[in-house]
Parts: sequence; structure tokens; C-alpha cells
Amino acid sequence: MEFAVIGLGRFGLSLAYELQQQGHYVLAIEKNAENCDKASEVLDNVVVLDATDPKALSQVEIKLFDKVIVGIGQDAMEASFLTCLNLQECGVKKIIAKASTEEQRKILHKMGIDEVIMPEGDMGRKLAHKITKKFRFDYFEFGDNVRADKIEVTDLMTCIVDKSINTINLRKNFKINIIGIQRNDDIIVPEGDTIIEVGDQLLIFGNDKNLEAFEEKLIKGNHGML
Repeated sequence: MEFAVIGLGRFGLSLAYELQQQGHYVLAIEKNAENCDKASEVLDNVVVLDATDPKALSQVEIKLFDKVIVGIGQDAMEASFLTCLNLQECGVKKIIAKASTEEQRKILHKMGIDEVIMPEGDMGRKLAHKITKKFRFDYFEFGDNVRADKIEVTDLMTCIVDKSINTINLRKNFKINIIGIQRNDDIIVPEGDTIIEVGDQLLIFGNDKNLEAFEEKLIKGNHGML
């Protein structure tokens, strides 16, 4: 995929670098020449450009990118809003914008921005989830109250270890689904007779309430919970 990242502060630079490391083409855009010089040390494609100028955006054919991320900082939200409007006028396929406050998030949503992210808040929620779990855990949000949790199976999880997908029947008992299993270097699409083993990493999809209920039982290692 091809991405454009506008604003090369800490967030924008980090995001652009990670996307580039994953093999994507990334155009990094920043109006501050000094920031561009620093970014050029780790990024392949950096341009000095004022994204509040629609003519400048057209010059880099911004509408051809699969996704454009606006990561302009909190101290320049007017520039962020104007940039988003310009991107909409240019016909960009998908716009993702960073918000630093709930008020900014609401404004961006009302503007019709495809996706609004709050990195600081998201990181805080993710860290809170991680430090309160007694097992290796990660999660990925898909929308309001819906996410996928990635859980590493340990020998203490007696309620699921050495049991089949049909036996534990998470869909019936918790209204959640195991949508994938990583076992060593293999990715397994689970079927009813797939056995869960110690060391498996389960990708489980569902809403927040149901996932939390399952994980609470999982921590207790309760044999009779399912």
C-alpha cells in the first residue's frame, strides 16, 4: 500500500518509519525544513510542503495514495482541520487524522473524516489492559466496543488446554470466536476439531464485555467454566 503521512512530529515520524519498515511506500510531508532534514535520516521520501495549501498537495498527487494520515500536533489544530478539508477537496480515498482531545475528535468526526485516532489515549488503554493481565496479552480495536484479543496459552489455562474448539465452544458460552491460532511459525484457521495447545497464540474476536468475561474466567483457570 502507499501512504502519505503529514506532520513529522514524534507521532508522525514514528508512524512513517514503521510503515516504511513494513515495506510500504511512504511519502512524509512536513512544512518545517529542519524537521524534514532530520526525518530524511530514516525515511526515504520526505518533502517540504505546507499541507494547508491545496495547490501544493495537488503537486504531489495526494489523491493517488491509499491512505493519508494527518499527524499535525496539538498546537496546530487549525492547520490540521484545514489540511483535512484540503484532502477531502482533493478526493483522497481515506483520511486518518490524529486528535489530542475529545473536542478535537468530535470536530474531526463532524467533518466526515474516515478515521480519527487518539494515540495517547489508545496507548494508555492498551497499557492498562496489558499490566492488569496475568498472561501475555495484546489487543486490536475495530470500532466501538469491538476488538480482537491476542492471548498466549499457558499450562495454567486448564479450561482450554488440550481441548478442541468444539469442546470449549466459546461462541455459545461467551459469544466470542477464535478466528486464528499462531503455533510456532504456522498460522492455523481453527476448525471444530482443532486442539488448543500450550504456547498457542489465540486471536479472539468479540465485544469488550464478552471478552472481559472470558478472560476473567481464563485467569482463574476454572475447569468447570465451559
